[in-house]
Amino acid sequence: MSYRTAARGEIPDGCVADIRDLPGNQAEVLFAPGHGSRRLVAGITRLASHQVVHGSWRQRWTGSNQARRPAQGLMKAVSRWERVPGHMLPSGRVVVCIEEDGSCVMLVDEDACTPQLQNAMNDLHLRLAGDGLWIQCWFNRRPMPTATSPAPVLTMPGSPLAAA
Repeated sequence: MSYRTAARGEIPDGCVADIRDLPGNQAEVLFAPGHGSRRLVAGITRLASHQVVHGSWRQRWTGSNQARRPAQGLMKAVSRWERVPGHMLPSGRVVVCIEEDGSCVMLVDEDACTPQLQNAMNDLHLRLAGDGLWIQCWFNRRPMPTATSPAPVLTMPGSPLAAA
């Protein structure tokens, strides 16, 4: 998974974020120019690479642009972006991730991401995580879900995911 700023005209007019399948079971997310800072592009790519390499998330689709289809509302997991003041993030970071079983919240520096990009990414995550195209893999905690297993019951986290 990688992220980058799209060249002008590379994504449809009015679209703020788009996802594309790449060869080798890879995918890239494109941000419309002016909606995500260079630091955000680098930071979210680094974070996503870490999550995939170290096993907390796996992609369950290949090709055919399945990720671009509308969300089905299956709610297999919840993944969101939340814009926060930069001083609330660790020094030098523009994005951090808070995960619990069944949820993932990306805290993004509000100066690095427009509200429109946040909304577009939340729509994309509703499809990816919500419909099970991306799944969490908590090794040594629970078995990997199968394509036929029922959706997990989502519950409220025991503590707040983001500081107010």
